[in-house]
Order: sequence, then structure tokens, then C-alpha cells
Amino acid sequence: FRRVLFRSNIFGVQAVAANTAKAMHLNSTDLSNNITLQNESQLKVSVAGKYNVQFSAQFENSDTAVHNTSVWLRINGTDLAGSKGVVAIPSSHGGIHGQTIVAWNYMVSLSANDYIEFWWSNENQAITMQTYLPGTSPTNPGAASLITTMNFISA
Repeated sequence: FRRVLFRSNIFGVQAVAANTAKAMHLNSTDLSNNITLQNESQLKVSVAGKYNVQFSAQFENSDTAVHNTSVWLRINGTDLAGSKGVVAIPSSHGGIHGQTIVAWNYMVSLSANDYIEFWWSNENQAITMQTYLPGTSPTNPGAASLITTMNFISA
């Protein structure tokens, strides 16, 4: 059984200019077994096989209009055909930014030393990925802007 959990714990924002593709940033490894984080975005496998790859990302919109963001998977620097999802991020309302969590998973076949990355782009610069600090009233934990999990399924 091989499982790995990575997340982005930078308290603040991951931003991207409008209509610009950017790799999602990771900076923390919670669990790891034959999968390593390199270059702050690449999840590299040491064992060939089929993997279930999952992610969740917290998006925030500071604009008063709804805007779309796109997320997709790259393998070894090449976009994975059919992997893009488009999500409408709610608008700011009553002085509170619109927020949503986006999550899905992929099944991919990888060779030893292959790597995957999550990429994203926005139609408007008002969309960011947010990390939230712990709360005090009521007391609650902080939240990472991005969490990824990879499970080895079979050879």
C-alpha cells in the first residue's frame, strides 16, 4: 500500500494572472511512500503502476461578478487530455468574498520517475487559492489552499 499526502500551508494566497496557466504550489509533505515532492509542484513516483490521484483546492473570488477557474493535470510537463474541469467561483456579496472548495480525482498510469502536477488558470485575476488561518471564535483549525493525495492501485 502506497499513499502520499501533500498540502500547501503557506498562509496567504496562491494567485495567477488572468488567462495564464500556473502550476499549483505545494510545500508540505504529511505522508510519503515512494512518491516525492520536487520543485514545489511535481509529485514524482518511484514505482510504475496505476494511481488514484485526488486534490481539493479552496478558491476565493474578491470581485462582485462570478468568474470561472480551470484545473487540470499534467504528466511529465504535458497536459493530460480530458483532465480539465471548469468551476464558477461565487461572487463577493455583502463585503464577503465568494468561496468554494473544488475537488475531484483522476486514475492515471505512471512509469517509474514520472511526475504529475496540478495546473490552473482563471478568466479574472480576482480568483485566488486561499489558505485560512485558525479561527478563535469559535476555535477551529486552519485550512490549506491545496491538498493532494496519491494512492498506488496496482502494478
